[in-house]
Amino acid sequence: MIDLALMLTVEGMSVVFLVLSVLALFMWIMGKLAGRGEVKEKIEVKPVSELKEAGFSDKEIFAIVAALMRHEGVQVVDVKAPKNWKKVARLYAMRWVE
Repeated sequence: MIDLALMLTVEGMSVVFLVLSVLALFMWIMGKLAGRGEVKEKIEVKPVSELKEAGFSDKEIFAIVAALMRHEGVQVVDVKAPKNWKKVARLYAMRWVE
C-alpha cells in the first residue's frame, strides 16, 4: 500500500513539474517574441549629489522627480493630518506603553 502511495506521489509531482516547465518555456518564448520590435535605450542614472554639483537646487530636483512621477503615472496620495493629531498620537502612545 505504501508503494502505491509513493508511486502516485512521484508521478503526480513529476507531472506538475513538467507542466510548470512547459508553461515557463512558453512564457519565455512569448516574451522574446513580444520584445523583438522594441529598441531599449539605456538611461544613465545620476545620484542626487551629482545633480547638486551641476547646479540644481533642492526645489529643482524635487520638481524633476515630481514631473517624472507624473509622467510615469505614479499617483501620489495626499495625506492630511487631522486637526487633533496630537491627541490621537498621545492615545496611540499610551497603548504602546501599556
